[in-house]
Amino acid sequence: MGKLFLVVSTIMCIHFFPLNVFAGSVVALDPGHGGSNQGADYLVNTDSEMLEKDLTLELAKLIKIELEKEGVEVFLTRNEDVDMSLAERAEYACERNARFIISLHFNASERHTLYGTELWISSSETYFKTAFPIASHIEEELESLGLLSRGIKIKLNQENVDYYGIIREGTSRGLPTILVEHCFLDHERDISFWSTYEALESLARADARGIIEYLNSADQGPKASELISSIMPDSTPPE
Repeated sequence: MGKLFLVVSTIMCIHFFPLNVFAGSVVALDPGHGGSNQGADYLVNTDSEMLEKDLTLELAKLIKIELEKEGVEVFLTRNEDVDMSLAERAEYACERNARFIISLHFNASERHTLYGTELWISSSETYFKTAFPIASHIEEELESLGLLSRGIKIKLNQENVDYYGIIREGTSRGLPTILVEHCFLDHERDISFWSTYEALESLARADARGIIEYLNSADQGPKASELISSIMPDSTPPE
């Protein structure tokens, strides 16, 4: 596959959300990595020169297009290939009154044996309850593409707080944060889900549908309680 081309280009936040979830809803998309932080670069059996940092940015721009068609205000924490700290990303989202952060990633495993999609959310009770239904909608849509779901998960570090920095930085500012590992770049089974522009468009539409379904939910509270009581997240760390 030839190289893909881009199509487009600490304080706690206090959020006041209107009853109409689309009115004033702001979604922050965080394209993972960037600049000197390339992310995963093990691309199995392709001629692609793309790195994870390029794929996440391309995907974010495509999701933005889909969400804006539905009247959702969207911004990207980075719009180009630049170094940006996790704190800067979360602070940027906070300053723009984002409702939540979706951090976009692609995966790879040490032995190149894993495949499928997995989503990571905060272990904090408050942010877990908010992030789980968002993650669940996105997970369902990614599964509909044919991806294996590896679950909605939590992971703690040695200090017994959330392992992933973007989740820590987001929740410290009052922002539910969902980290989406869309698929594995280093497994044959997942190649077709990322290796063409059309495949990235399909991922973008799936992510956007999941976000819209969450925002459209007329009864988010009971739905969240029902999901949480019936499907607890998998806390197994990645290989």
